[in-house]
Amino acid sequence: MKRILIIAVLALVIAGLGVTVLLLGKSDAAPVQERETAEYIINSAQDGDISRIAIKNESGEYEILAPAQGGEGLFIPGLEDLKPDSFFLSVTRSRLSFLMSQGSIAGGEDLAPFGLSEPRAVVKVSFADGGERTIFIGNDAPDGANTYTRILGKEGVYLAARRDLENCLLRSLDFVDKTIVEVQGNTVNPSGEGVPPEFERIELGGAFRRDEPVRIVKTEGPPPDRSGIAYNPYQIVQPVHANVSIDKGLPNLEALFDLKAIRVVHFLTDPGELVRYGLAEPYSTATVLGTLGSGLGGFSLRASAPGEDGRIYLLREGVPLIYEVASDTVPWLELSFFDLMDKLVILPFIDNVARLEVYSPDISYTFTLSGEGDGLVVQAGGETIDTANFRTLYQTVLTAMYESYTRELPEAGSVPLLEIRYHYRDGKPVDKLSFYPAIARRVLLSYNGRRPFYTYSAYVDKVLTDCAQVLAGKKVRSYI
Repeated sequence: MKRILIIAVLALVIAGLGVTVLLLGKSDAAPVQERETAEYIINSAQDGDISRIAIKNESGEYEILAPAQGGEGLFIPGLEDLKPDSFFLSVTRSRLSFLMSQGSIAGGEDLAPFGLSEPRAVVKVSFADGGERTIFIGNDAPDGANTYTRILGKEGVYLAARRDLENCLLRSLDFVDKTIVEVQGNTVNPSGEGVPPEFERIELGGAFRRDEPVRIVKTEGPPPDRSGIAYNPYQIVQPVHANVSIDKGLPNLEALFDLKAIRVVHFLTDPGELVRYGLAEPYSTATVLGTLGSGLGGFSLRASAPGEDGRIYLLREGVPLIYEVASDTVPWLELSFFDLMDKLVILPFIDNVARLEVYSPDISYTFTLSGEGDGLVVQAGGETIDTANFRTLYQTVLTAMYESYTRELPEAGSVPLLEIRYHYRDGKPVDKLSFYPAIARRVLLSYNGRRPFYTYSAYVDKVLTDCAQVLAGKKVRSYI
């Protein structure tokens, strides 16, 4: 009995505390009248379908109109020639169609504390039957979830969900589609991932590449010296001839497709306005010609220099819009031809090579190859060389690569420290890699007499040492 009495007393104490907390809560709360039943500021089930939304806010004035009989999609007058963000427009209309009151604050003529003496926006909603309702949008309520509003013709201040009204604070351009480049008819690979379209030619220019604009083309098919080796059909043809890097170059070019903006900044009416956005003389440009099978066609882009916030302005030629874009979504912005090119100079398939010649001022080596695959036979100086050991040497020879960019040229009359020559079985012209003296721990590597770039002098030493080792019957290891 005593135990039951103690439990009863505790229950009364807890109940009393609950009432106290409730009363304290009510005394501190804002004088918001709670709804016994749902109260709508706008209810299209009763008011009718919305045919027009007229918005006036700090960005200006504009209207969102429903299409005429038989028409399709909401639109903004004056922006009909631009692709709208149809989903965004529909959401805005839908949220206003059933705008529920979250409570009201009665009495008082001082609207300033609610931001309604100078409202952030005035929204006039027109219905299909001719009725209208005007809503004034004030400050956000302290709870962060609601916004103070006033309804023309009604007393008091109403609360409405912030998310239902936030689109009415936007600019008209915020309802324009933010897609800059959209590829139609993209294919997919077996894993279901999208495959970027093929292109016939890409040209990169702008102030960043003022002295060395880049041109990339798609070739017809793999050259003979790439048989049996993964082949990238895209080639740089200006300002040098080189393969596009499959892993570092091509993905950066593919970023030109399916490009989207953070926002539309400006509707361009005067070409002189390009100066304001750094696009009159753009920092970087990209022109794509012939996107094969995508339905896209060609297009050209202008980009400004990146700002401290990591964003750029971008213009697509033929579209009167200036976009704001995150610079990390346009990796081609500051890429030179050297950044895009495959640093491996040449990869002749070993079964296509008839003779490999290695020259230096002091010594030369000649390796003759016959047979294919497991039947490959290598000879030097009339002696048969261990094929497996030679394959390791050949792997080292194939790793000749450009390590860094330079404009330096070999001195006139300079003799190569090393020269590697590939003679082919099918009569294809000889390919020649020449290594010239340069700065400390660097040499200049030139392919078939073309513009050279730096590579490490250690590579030269490795090739010459391994040739001597192979001839002496000693095992060698690959350079990489």
